[in-house]
Amino acid sequence: MNKFFTRITAIVVIALVAIGCGGKKSTKEAAPAKPFEAELFAYVDAKQLVEKSDLISYLDSSQRQMLATLATAELENDEDAAFVKSIIMDPANTGLSLDKPAYGYINEFSDDAAEGAVVIEVNDAEKVKRVFEFLAKYSDEISIEKSGDKYLVVSDELDEEVAVGFNAKRFILAASALRSGKEMLTDAFAAADPNFAYFDKRDVALWLDANALFDIIEVNIKDNLESMREDASYYRDDEWYANQIASMEGQLAQFEEIRKSVGPNASVTMGLTFNDGNVALDITTDDFKAEDVAATTVTNAHLNYLPYNTVAVANVGIIGDKLVKVLDTVFTDEFAAQNGIERNEFRTIKEIVSGAVGSINGDVTAALTKIEGYSINQTPYVEAVALVDVKDSYIFNNIKLFGQGYIRRINDENYAFDVDNYNTIFFGEQNNLLYAGLNTRAEQKPNSAANTRWAKETEGSLGYMLIDVKGLMEQSYIRSAWNTLAYEIGDTAFGIINDFVDMLDYVAFKTNSTSSAEFRIALKEEQTNSLKQITNFAVDALPVIIEAATAEQEYEEYDDEYFYDEEADAMIEPAW
Repeated sequence: MNKFFTRITAIVVIALVAIGCGGKKSTKEAAPAKPFEAELFAYVDAKQLVEKSDLISYLDSSQRQMLATLATAELENDEDAAFVKSIIMDPANTGLSLDKPAYGYINEFSDDAAEGAVVIEVNDAEKVKRVFEFLAKYSDEISIEKSGDKYLVVSDELDEEVAVGFNAKRFILAASALRSGKEMLTDAFAAADPNFAYFDKRDVALWLDANALFDIIEVNIKDNLESMREDASYYRDDEWYANQIASMEGQLAQFEEIRKSVGPNASVTMGLTFNDGNVALDITTDDFKAEDVAATTVTNAHLNYLPYNTVAVANVGIIGDKLVKVLDTVFTDEFAAQNGIERNEFRTIKEIVSGAVGSINGDVTAALTKIEGYSINQTPYVEAVALVDVKDSYIFNNIKLFGQGYIRRINDENYAFDVDNYNTIFFGEQNNLLYAGLNTRAEQKPNSAANTRWAKETEGSLGYMLIDVKGLMEQSYIRSAWNTLAYEIGDTAFGIINDFVDMLDYVAFKTNSTSSAEFRIALKEEQTNSLKQITNFAVDALPVIIEAATAEQEYEEYDDEYFYDEEADAMIEPAW
């Protein structure tokens, strides 16, 4: 029986994961063209990062003057000293364009070969040249060679596969395991200007050719399979090898089936953006096909049943009938055979799960609402609840049927199961809302989670997972664990960690559509850019860290030179 229900649980979990398997719905329209002629492209908008962090405010002209004096103190040549000072006072004097994004790309990557380049736009090639002339003057390992309108930076430290150069437009570091670095450098100079507009207003971004990644995965699977077959040839009667090969063949077949949903120009884009009040990491896909989508927009109606300071929430919108069709294509008799599940047992489980999944129609929510306790050495008191929008009473009726002898009736709409003397599971259904709660029942709250900031920011999504950091830190059991941490790591480290955590409001992962998702770290201060807040925190924390590290070093040095004399009750300098 335990084995039976374990498998039911496993299939239910997999079923819920399958909701997010979709991409853009299949159409006869042509696939979108690739935005970059590369397999991987990344960029960093340094100008935006500097402006958002407000770094300039931490280094005024007088402080730069002081740094310039220190940096040029040992330079005897007045012209060189003036040059270094000019760069410190204004980094634009490097000749590099700091108001345009720096970027890099990889043309090809695999297990044994790759090539790519890092590019910074140039404003003034003569100033760049001056930088390297300065470096060459003080280093025998660097020289500059001119070739037409380009300059090549030569160094004994560079391998033949690596090349560095610049012209009036670009400064480039190129590397290739497929040809010489100079050949790669020539192509990099001739490459067209990238379309930065593709990344919109992201501060940092990465674009990946999905097919290139899938090719690598497929090659690895096939290589491992071939290697396993070669090993098995020496042990023809070994059942273990036979099972391993069968399993890997099944993995390859499943992978090849997945690849059918990957279009010729399929790609993944990831971006990092520092907004006012939050840090957002977004992920989007393009040219991934799906015949049907089992997800729907969440209503967040279940939040009315959760307290305002709810610790953690997961919510997803499900169209049960469509999800059943998706599951039918995944959980076939072949799947059962590959995983060693008896055919009739598998079909029974599948029928039960399909009935339960088909009954779902709307939000499916799971939440941790309370963790109480005053010692981490004791089991905490926990309240948690799951709520499901259903179109019929299939699930509720089956729970009552199979739970006879274990559950007790509260009324027609609510039942309970006593786990032990301290914990009770409640479940019930009313107005097409099915719930199951640990030590709590589904009741609407006067001050509910629907009034939180994160509730409003998750509206319109297909689903999300969230930890309310502020609510979490209000729980007595968490505070107890937090105080224990303070004792173990010391006041300095704990103070820094505590200050950072105190900045946080919540962290969340949400799916905005079948082709986009976002991970967000929200800060309590909503009006100030998140990068500026993080920079302020780092600036305040750095002196504390340096002071603590210095004190620790001094203590270690002291401890090495002295030892404790118990009789004298004092630290004594050794005689040796």
